Amino acid sequence: GKALLLEELRSVLVADFRARLYLLTAAVGLVLLIACANVTGILLARAPARRVEFSVRAALGASRARLVMQLLAENVVLAVAAGVLGTLMAAWMQQMILEYMQMDVPGTAAGISGSMLAYAVVLSGVTGLLVGIYPALGAARSNLAQDLKVGSHRVTGGGTRFRAGLVVAQVAVSVVLLIGSGLLIQSFARERAVDPGFDPNNLLTVELELPRSKYTQEDGRIQFFTTLLEDVRAMPGVRSASIINHLPIRSPRNTFHVHLPADPENSSSAYLRATVPGYFETMGIRLLAGRGIEAHDEDGATRVVVINQRTAQAYFPDGDAVGRQLVVDFFGDATVLEVVGVVGDVRMSELNAPPRPAVYLSYKQSPYNTMQLAVRTDVEPTTIIRALRNAVWNLDSDIPLASLATMRSLIAGSMAERRTIAVSVTLYAALPLLLAAVGLYAVLAYHVSQRGHELGVRMALGADPRELGRSVLSQGVGLVAVGLLVGLAGALGFTRMIRQMLFGVEPTDVATYVGVSLFVLLVALIACLVPAWRAVRTDPMVVLQAE
Repeated sequence: GKALLLEELRSVLVADFRARLYLLTAAVGLVLLIACANVTGILLARAPARRVEFSVRAALGASRARLVMQLLAENVVLAVAAGVLGTLMAAWMQQMILEYMQMDVPGTAAGISGSMLAYAVVLSGVTGLLVGIYPALGAARSNLAQDLKVGSHRVTGGGTRFRAGLVVAQVAVSVVLLIGSGLLIQSFARERAVDPGFDPNNLLTVELELPRSKYTQEDGRIQFFTTLLEDVRAMPGVRSASIINHLPIRSPRNTFHVHLPADPENSSSAYLRATVPGYFETMGIRLLAGRGIEAHDEDGATRVVVINQRTAQAYFPDGDAVGRQLVVDFFGDATVLEVVGVVGDVRMSELNAPPRPAVYLSYKQSPYNTMQLAVRTDVEPTTIIRALRNAVWNLDSDIPLASLATMRSLIAGSMAERRTIAVSVTLYAALPLLLAAVGLYAVLAYHVSQRGHELGVRMALGADPRELGRSVLSQGVGLVAVGLLVGLAGALGFTRMIRQMLFGVEPTDVATYVGVSLFVLLVALIACLVPAWRAVRTDPMVVLQAE
């Protein structure tokens, strides 16, 4: 009934990060796509102004291929220059990035490597080529007779429609990323609000490992930790102190199977913890029934266990767990324990993981070599570190204090990766929205400038300036509305991809969709106001005289 499962080491190392890396890569790609759309729009807007230049070049003998090559060369130079500038900015900001981003994945190389630099430069050049092809082909289609005429610089409808399509695409991508970031931020906020089952405030933690060569006897381990706790509890600023083999959040491991004596087939995995009297009081874990671990629960006495609420509900649904028996399977050695108390559930691994069954044994009946110390203080926990170190080394100077950390920092660290993802996607969403707003403004401003003659004639014939402003405004809002609808449809698929990263919020959260839609419409309205105001203030006499 046994089987062997072989997995590639690289796949195992990145298994927990794969989905998040794909998400960030997709977000970066979408930002690049929007930037390309904006650049394409700018090149298309520049094309009419240079049409006379290209017509003159063509009249002097330049072929269409030469004109296209010239424009592509200009684009590649600009793109590579932008890539180099971006790389320099990344090098300048990398220390800040590394301090902000968690880079503790095995095999991850921090900093900018030669391959990353080459990738950035090549990607910049390829992007310049791809972005410039369509505008270059359009600009190279010159009509000498038409383009050299005065006033022939007006843009054709096709270019305007293409730029309008770019705005729609930008808005759609922005909506997708904004909805994704909104869901991730809500998820992070709800995770922070989760009750861990204990009080993490003013709690200092440290791991102590007794040398096995020196502490071979169980009595020696028990004596060391008993004396240490007495010394730590007597320190100024310390309210209480206790030890356990694995603290929650800090060390989410060590599970064994438990079952009822009469039903060994119905077993489940449970966290196994060995602790001392006062642990539940130090951690702020609620005692729901019976008692906790006490001093007389030592070797030779009845083997006892305190279980959490989840274990009590699973094995004693009648609500009367105290006084009953539970079996813990220690590597095939089934040990019968008497349940003496029930405590509240604690989130052992991370805040977004539901509580699992847990059992607490007496340390004197299961003395480990490595234990973790929890110290509840009345002062800032880090201020007692030196005194705590001295208390340990006064007993044995060969014992290192590993990973001194407050429980607050441990909880923050457990959420750091999800916080990074949420903030990163939010930034990636804000940038496309800004680019979309700029693109929308550029399209409408150019549209108003090209319609100057028409607006002047209409106003000279008695048209209401406010009506003309509303027409420009409605055009911009119409583009945004189309992009918004496309983005909402795309968000339905995108949010299902990040479902596993969400906590306490559904991928189809209505409030997020409505809030993002209103926000995008507000930004679009602001971007449309200046072109609409310019249309309203058009002076028909100035326009007609210029014509």
